Amino acid sequence: VVGNTYRFTITTCTKTSAPADRAELEINWGDGSSKDTVQRNSVSPISGQDAQKNVYIINHTFAGAGTFRVTMEDPNRNGGIVNIGGATNSDQFPFCIATEVVISPFLGINNSVQFNDCPCPELACINKRYCYNPQASDPDGDSLSYSLVPCLGVGCNPMSTPAVYQYPSTFGGTISINPITGTMCWVNPTRLGEY
Repeated sequence: VVGNTYRFTITTCTKTSAPADRAELEINWGDGSSKDTVQRNSVSPISGQDAQKNVYIINHTFAGAGTFRVTMEDPNRNGGIVNIGGATNSDQFPFCIATEVVISPFLGINNSVQFNDCPCPELACINKRYCYNPQASDPDGDSLSYSLVPCLGVGCNPMSTPAVYQYPSTFGGTISINPITGTMCWVNPTRLGEY
Protein backbone atom coordinates (compact mmCIF):
# COMPACT_ATOMS: atom_id res chain seq x y z
CA VAL A 1 0.00 0.00 0.00
CA VAL A 2 2.70 2.47 1.08
CA GLY A 3 6.13 2.21 2.73
CA ASN A 4 6.36 -1.08 4.64
CA THR A 5 2.60 -1.57 4.66
CA TYR A 6 1.35 -4.27 2.31
CA ARG A 7 -2.15 -5.41 1.36
CA PHE A 8 -2.79 -9.16 1.26
CA THR A 9 -5.70 -10.71 -0.63
CA ILE A 10 -6.39 -14.40 0.02
CA THR A 11 -8.81 -16.20 -2.27
CA THR A 12 -9.94 -19.73 -1.43
CA CYS A 13 -12.33 -22.16 -3.06
CA THR A 14 -14.20 -24.25 -0.49
CA LYS A 15 -16.85 -26.94 -0.50
CA THR A 16 -20.18 -25.38 0.50
CA SER A 17 -21.44 -28.59 2.12
CA ALA A 18 -18.27 -29.05 4.21
CA PRO A 19 -18.91 -28.90 7.97
CA ALA A 20 -16.41 -26.07 8.44
CA ASP A 21 -16.97 -22.63 6.95
CA ARG A 22 -14.14 -20.17 7.55
CA ALA A 23 -15.59 -16.70 8.21
CA GLU A 24 -12.07 -15.74 9.31
CA LEU A 25 -8.49 -16.93 8.81
CA GLU A 26 -5.35 -16.63 10.92
CA ILE A 27 -2.28 -15.09 9.25
CA ASN A 28 1.31 -15.57 10.40
CA TRP A 29 3.38 -12.64 9.11
CA GLY A 30 6.79 -14.31 9.50
CA ASP A 31 8.24 -11.21 11.15
CA GLY A 32 7.99 -12.23 14.81
CA SER A 33 4.85 -10.17 15.40
CA SER A 34 1.71 -11.80 16.71
CA LYS A 35 -0.60 -13.52 14.27
CA ASP A 36 -3.61 -11.64 12.95
CA THR A 37 -7.14 -12.77 12.23
CA VAL A 38 -8.64 -11.58 8.97
CA GLN A 39 -12.40 -11.52 8.41
CA ARG A 40 -13.87 -12.75 5.14
CA ASN A 41 -14.74 -9.83 2.86
CA SER A 42 -16.94 -11.74 0.46
CA VAL A 43 -18.31 -15.19 -0.32
CA SER A 44 -19.62 -16.10 -3.78
CA PRO A 45 -21.54 -19.37 -4.29
CA ILE A 46 -20.70 -21.06 -7.60
CA SER A 47 -23.85 -21.76 -9.58
CA GLY A 48 -24.52 -25.46 -10.05
CA GLN A 49 -21.54 -26.53 -7.93
CA ASP A 50 -21.05 -27.52 -4.29
CA ALA A 51 -18.44 -24.77 -4.02
CA GLN A 52 -17.93 -21.16 -3.05
CA LYS A 53 -15.20 -18.58 -3.57
CA ASN A 54 -14.04 -16.72 -0.44
CA VAL A 55 -12.02 -13.49 -0.40
CA TYR A 56 -10.14 -12.14 2.62
CA ILE A 57 -8.25 -8.80 2.58
CA ILE A 58 -5.93 -7.41 5.26
CA ASN A 59 -3.10 -4.87 5.52
CA HIS A 60 0.07 -5.43 7.54
CA THR A 61 2.97 -3.12 8.34
CA PHE A 62 6.40 -4.71 8.63
CA ALA A 63 8.94 -3.07 10.95
CA GLY A 64 11.61 -2.78 8.29
CA ALA A 65 13.59 -4.42 5.52
CA GLY A 66 13.85 -8.20 5.34
CA THR A 67 12.47 -11.38 3.81
CA PHE A 68 9.25 -12.62 5.37
CA ARG A 69 7.34 -15.86 4.73
CA VAL A 70 3.66 -15.05 5.21
CA THR A 71 1.46 -18.10 5.79
CA MET A 72 -2.14 -19.11 6.33
CA GLU A 73 -2.80 -22.60 7.71
CA ASP A 74 -6.25 -24.16 7.97
CA PRO A 75 -6.48 -27.23 10.22
CA ASN A 76 -8.58 -29.23 7.73
CA ARG A 77 -9.11 -29.82 4.05
CA ASN A 78 -11.93 -31.76 2.35
CA GLY A 79 -12.32 -35.42 3.24
CA GLY A 80 -11.94 -38.05 0.52
CA ILE A 81 -9.22 -36.36 -1.53
CA VAL A 82 -7.81 -39.22 -3.60
CA ASN A 83 -4.13 -38.27 -3.54
CA ILE A 84 -3.79 -37.07 0.08
CA GLY A 85 -3.70 -39.33 3.12
CA GLY A 86 -4.65 -42.44 1.22
CA ALA A 87 -8.06 -40.94 0.31
CA THR A 88 -9.48 -41.98 3.69
CA ASN A 89 -8.42 -39.18 6.02
CA SER A 90 -7.39 -36.19 3.91
CA ASP A 91 -9.48 -33.98 6.22
CA GLN A 92 -6.92 -34.67 8.97
CA PHE A 93 -4.15 -32.89 7.06
CA PRO A 94 -3.87 -29.09 7.26
CA PHE A 95 -4.19 -26.90 4.19
CA CYS A 96 -1.60 -24.14 3.92
CA ILE A 97 -0.69 -21.36 1.51
CA ALA A 98 2.40 -19.17 1.68
CA THR A 99 4.04 -16.23 -0.01
CA GLU A 100 7.41 -14.54 0.42
CA VAL A 101 7.64 -10.79 0.93
CA VAL A 102 11.00 -9.15 0.23
CA ILE A 103 11.36 -5.59 1.51
CA SER A 104 14.55 -3.90 0.37
CA PRO A 105 15.46 -0.23 -0.07
CA PHE A 106 17.30 -1.29 -3.23
CA LEU A 107 14.33 -3.01 -4.88
CA GLY A 108 11.51 -0.59 -4.11
CA ILE A 109 7.93 -1.85 -3.89
CA ASN A 110 7.65 -5.51 -4.89
CA ASN A 111 4.25 -6.99 -5.70
CA SER A 112 3.36 -10.68 -5.63
CA VAL A 113 2.27 -12.61 -8.67
CA GLN A 114 -1.38 -12.15 -9.64
CA PHE A 115 -3.51 -15.11 -10.75
CA ASN A 116 -6.04 -13.86 -13.28
CA ASP A 117 -7.95 -17.14 -13.55
CA CYS A 118 -9.16 -18.63 -10.29
CA PRO A 119 -11.78 -21.27 -11.12
CA CYS A 120 -13.80 -22.74 -8.33
CA PRO A 121 -13.76 -25.69 -8.76
CA GLU A 122 -11.85 -26.84 -11.86
CA LEU A 123 -13.25 -29.99 -13.45
CA ALA A 124 -11.63 -32.67 -15.63
CA CYS A 125 -13.04 -35.72 -17.43
CA ILE A 126 -11.98 -39.35 -17.35
CA ASN A 127 -9.77 -40.39 -20.30
CA LYS A 128 -9.67 -36.85 -21.70
CA ARG A 129 -6.75 -34.44 -21.91
CA TYR A 130 -7.17 -31.78 -19.21
CA CYS A 131 -5.12 -28.56 -19.30
CA TYR A 132 -5.25 -25.52 -17.07
CA ASN A 133 -3.36 -22.23 -16.92
CA PRO A 134 -3.82 -19.82 -13.96
CA GLN A 135 -2.93 -16.88 -16.23
CA ALA A 136 -0.36 -15.57 -13.78
CA SER A 137 1.30 -12.21 -14.24
CA ASP A 138 3.63 -10.05 -12.20
CA PRO A 139 2.69 -6.35 -11.84
CA ASP A 140 6.40 -5.44 -11.60
CA GLY A 141 7.32 -7.33 -14.77
CA ASP A 142 9.35 -9.97 -12.90
CA SER A 143 9.89 -13.21 -14.80
CA LEU A 144 7.89 -16.23 -13.63
CA SER A 145 8.71 -19.93 -13.76
CA TYR A 146 6.54 -22.93 -12.92
CA SER A 147 7.05 -26.42 -11.49
CA LEU A 148 4.93 -29.15 -9.91
CA VAL A 149 5.42 -29.47 -6.15
CA PRO A 150 3.61 -31.32 -3.33
CA CYS A 151 0.87 -29.53 -1.40
CA LEU A 152 1.82 -27.65 1.77
CA GLY A 153 0.68 -29.11 5.08
CA VAL A 154 1.66 -28.76 8.76
CA GLY A 155 3.77 -25.66 9.37
CA CYS A 156 3.40 -24.81 5.69
CA ASN A 157 5.98 -27.49 4.86
CA PRO A 158 5.64 -29.71 1.78
CA MET A 159 3.71 -32.92 2.45
CA SER A 160 5.86 -36.04 2.38
CA THR A 161 5.67 -38.05 -0.81
CA PRO A 162 4.42 -40.67 -1.31
CA ALA A 163 3.47 -41.31 2.34
CA VAL A 164 0.95 -38.43 2.55
CA TYR A 165 0.87 -36.78 -0.88
CA GLN A 166 0.92 -38.46 -4.28
CA TYR A 167 0.94 -36.65 -7.60
CA PRO A 168 -2.42 -37.11 -9.37
CA SER A 169 -0.78 -39.02 -12.23
CA THR A 170 -0.08 -41.83 -9.73
CA PHE A 171 -3.73 -42.72 -10.32
CA GLY A 172 -3.51 -42.82 -14.12
CA GLY A 173 -2.38 -40.72 -17.04
CA THR A 174 0.62 -38.39 -17.17
CA ILE A 175 0.96 -34.93 -15.68
CA SER A 176 3.33 -32.11 -16.64
CA ILE A 177 3.68 -28.34 -16.45
CA ASN A 178 5.26 -25.97 -18.93
CA PRO A 179 7.97 -24.12 -16.93
CA ILE A 180 7.58 -20.97 -19.06
CA THR A 181 3.85 -20.63 -19.75
CA GLY A 182 2.51 -22.32 -16.59
CA THR A 183 0.10 -24.56 -18.52
CA MET A 184 -0.41 -27.78 -16.57
CA CYS A 185 -1.75 -30.81 -18.44
CA TRP A 186 -3.00 -34.12 -17.11
CA VAL A 187 -3.32 -36.45 -20.07
CA ASN A 188 -6.06 -39.06 -19.72
CA PRO A 189 -6.80 -39.28 -15.98
CA THR A 190 -8.41 -42.64 -15.24
CA ARG A 191 -9.89 -42.37 -11.73
CA LEU A 192 -12.86 -40.29 -10.65
CA GLY A 193 -12.47 -38.21 -7.51
CA GLU A 194 -11.32 -35.00 -5.92
CA TYR A 195 -7.58 -34.28 -6.19
